[in-house]
Amino acid sequence: MCVASEAPPASAGHFGAGFSLGEPARLSAALERATQTPEGTGGGVQVVQVEGEVASVCQKRGCWMVLADGSANARILIKDHAFSIPVDSRGKTARVEGTLETRTFSAGQVRHLEHDAGRTGDGVVSPRQEWVLIATAVELR
Repeated sequence: MCVASEAPPASAGHFGAGFSLGEPARLSAALERATQTPEGTGGGVQVVQVEGEVASVCQKRGCWMVLADGSANARILIKDHAFSIPVDSRGKTARVEGTLETRTFSAGQVRHLEHDAGRTGDGVVSPRQEWVLIATAVELR
C-alpha cells in the first residue's frame, strides 16, 4: 500500500491540490450524511471537505492517515500517491478534501495497515470495512 516517497514532508502546511469546496464539515457530520444515502450504507462516492484530528499515520512513508472526530473516523488515502503525510502528524488538526466511500480491506490488507501504523497486527483474521477518503488536498495545523 505504501509507495516510496522522495523526502519527508514538513510537519504542517498544505499538501496536494488546492481546495475546491467551501468550508469543511466535521468528519462526524459528513459520515452521518453519507449513511443517509438511499442504500443506507454510504456506498455512493461523494466529494467532501472535512476536518478532524489525525489519530494515526503510516509510520513507513506517510501514505495514509486516520482522521477522527469523536467516535467517527475515516482512513485517508492519498489519490495516486501524489504526496505523503508527515509521519509525526498524530494529534494535529487536518482539513481534507476528496472522495468519500466505504471499502472492505482483506485480513491481509488490515495486517499490512497495522504494521504500517507500528502495531503487530498479529490478531487480525477477518476483513474490515472502513470509511475511506481518497484525498486530493490536505492541510495540517
